[in-house]
Formats: sequence, C-alpha cells, structure tokens
Amino acid sequence: MPDETTLRSLESRWPGMAWTLGACAIWAGLAMLNPTTTYHLAPLVALLAWPLVGRTRRMRVGWRPGLIAAAGATAMVAATTLVLLGRDALAGPALIGPDAAVETVSLAALAVGVAIVLARPRPRSSAPLVAHPRSSDQEGVVAGSGGSCCTRELSDSGDADQCNRSPGQVHD
Repeated sequence: MPDETTLRSLESRWPGMAWTLGACAIWAGLAMLNPTTTYHLAPLVALLAWPLVGRTRRMRVGWRPGLIAAAGATAMVAATTLVLLGRDALAGPALIGPDAAVETVSLAALAVGVAIVLARPRPRSSAPLVAHPRSSDQEGVVAGSGGSCCTRELSDSGDADQCNRSPGQVHD
C-alpha cells in the first residue's frame, strides 16, 4: 500500500492533468470541425495548464512533481498534434513558419521551455510566520514570549500585558 506522501502527490497531479486533457480535447474537437482555422494559442494553453495548476497546488519543494507535469503535458500535446496531423486538421494559416503544423510544434517547444521553468522548486520561505519586533521594540517584550506578540503595556492602574497575564507572570 502506498504511503501518505505518495497518495498526496498523486492527488495533486489529477487537477492539472485534467486541465491539460480538457484543453487538448477542446483543441482537437475545434480543429477537426474547422480544419482551415488555426488555433494559435491552443498548444500553449494545453501544455501550460498542467504545470501551472501543479505549481499552484504543489506543497513539496523539489523538481520531480514539476517535471512530471511538464513531461505529461508535453506527451498529451504531442499526441494531440499527431492526431490532428493524421486527420489533416492543421490546414489553416500560420503566424510562425510555413504552415500550421510547424507553428504548432514551435509554440509547443516554447511552452515546454516555460513548463520546465515552472517545474523548478518553489523557494522555501525563510520569513518567519510571526513578525518579530525590531531591536528598538525589545524593551517591551514579556520575558519568555520569544519576542513575538506579547508586549507590555503600562497603564495607570498597574502593569499588564496584551496576553492577559498578570504582572510578573512568565510564559514559555
């Protein structure tokens, strides 16, 4: 039985894969219905869907999930392109190159480069979750609070702090 990390990793791949598969299906359907119309951005959208969705959902820091998304999306777009070439559904005009097939391959190659850039690990956040007071604020920090949110407030009625502790009470 797979461990929890493997299951979580597999679960995080499905949404991106579904977006790429859906984009490829829509692109193929439109291209087969209108073979003389070129859908210039379809390979870009289809190829970048999985890596983008995967990057937003990625919890782990590492290359593997991003590269799997880039490779999977590349394979799906390549298969869709081959199907469309086999059915002569890429017969429209081209913005790049002599025909729509060359344009599709060129844009897919560009998208692969972007997908690999998206595959790079997310940087680990070095910033603390709780803002620490500056050195000038250290005077009012309650002993034992670790320099976080509990600071002393002096009032007319006595000495109290924001964490509702009595004066002199130390908190670990």
